[in-house]
Amino acid sequence: MRTIEWIYVIFNVVMIMGLLSARNKTRRMLWGGFAGSAFLFLLHSFTEGLRWPLIPGYLITMVPLISLVKMFARSRKQPSARASAESSLITSTTRYRSKITVVALSVLTLVYAALAVALPLLFPVFSFEKPAGPYGIGTVSYH
Repeated sequence: MRTIEWIYVIFNVVMIMGLLSARNKTRRMLWGGFAGSAFLFLLHSFTEGLRWPLIPGYLITMVPLISLVKMFARSRKQPSARASAESSLITSTTRYRSKITVVALSVLTLVYAALAVALPLLFPVFSFEKPAGPYGIGTVSYH
């Protein structure tokens, strides 16, 4: 992997872990994660070019944007007085389901992050050495 690819993948994995561990996600935090990831995506695409092994990493860029859309949709709903009273009563089964959801999301994120790092390492970018000496010698194949 190249330098900007490493920075891009590490930033995205840390961002996803931060979003999963944060209880109260603010719009500023989500916009910051999306802006940082989008900036690194554009920097990588213009300087090094896009590569297919980094597709899982490219998809991580959209996670904060999806979270923002969900947050916006939730804020548009106006909860009634009865719904807010019912939501304050949290049962043990809801807590249990919540913990299972957090563990499942964490495991999926770790698998996804491992995939996002493993693919570029398994399919590296090869570069040929420049010919030494005063003449640029190489071969060409014609078919």
